[in-house]
Amino acid sequence: MREVSAHDLAREAYAVRHIEICLYADPGAVSRAELVRATRAFQIQIDEHFSRVWDFYARLRIVDDLADVGDSWLLHVTNAPSPNGDKGDHVVGPNGRPLGFVYMKEVNRTLVDGKALPWTVTASHEILEMLVNPYVTTATYLNTQRADGKFTPRLFAMFEVVDPCQYDWYDIGGVTVGDFVHPAWFFGTDAHPGPFDHLGRISAPRTLSPTRRIGADDLVGYAWMFDPAGAAEPDWVYAVPPKRQPDGAALVAANEAPARPKRRGRAPAATKLAKREAKPKSPRAEA
Repeated sequence: MREVSAHDLAREAYAVRHIEICLYADPGAVSRAELVRATRAFQIQIDEHFSRVWDFYARLRIVDDLADVGDSWLLHVTNAPSPNGDKGDHVVGPNGRPLGFVYMKEVNRTLVDGKALPWTVTASHEILEMLVNPYVTTATYLNTQRADGKFTPRLFAMFEVVDPCQYDWYDIGGVTVGDFVHPAWFFGTDAHPGPFDHLGRISAPRTLSPTRRIGADDLVGYAWMFDPAGAAEPDWVYAVPPKRQPDGAALVAANEAPARPKRRGRAPAATKLAKREAKPKSPRAEA
């Protein structure tokens, strides 16, 4: 009986799902040889590491012209400035397909351990997150009990599978790629043995890797928690440094929404009610 390799399984899965991600680099962003070598490493990471735990597959293909992308997904290694200062990002493109970016200007100015951040780390980061959360709409509901016995409801964790360990890296054929969390990171309990990420650096679900690298930008890891009801404006409300901490404490911190700004010209309704209740009642009112 012929032994079936991880690559064979990945190709078979691709034949069913037809997910293809094209890689395009602006002229001068990275060399063609770099792009070819990196793409081979990214494909191995998907086939042999990532798909084993996440069951997501894709075929990667290099294109020399953006017109050749067609209906495929795209990772664009670009010389354009980052619109938000991030080194990479993934969004939904104008054609309704997942679209990832690696912003080389931001990558090249970011120092980690005194050296430039490898662009391949950012590229693998965006590819893996595109596969799990292609339309940036997937999250899981979390509910935990606080130390005071109360609960922190309405809390969601986005499926951004590299962010909690984004400064843990490893090599594939001399190409540096990013670590990623397993499904147990989202769904496990403190009693779950894990592993919670590919490299085994994270010790408990929904906590961050203890790795912290100090560079030009004082880089930290983070995880995104979303509280649509507790935030003054529905927005991302959680970003903590990558230190080991109790899971419950992390979620409590996430639920601490910023206070609403005070309105000028009139007191808040709660203040008015308190003043009204503090006034002595008239005999007629008591009657």
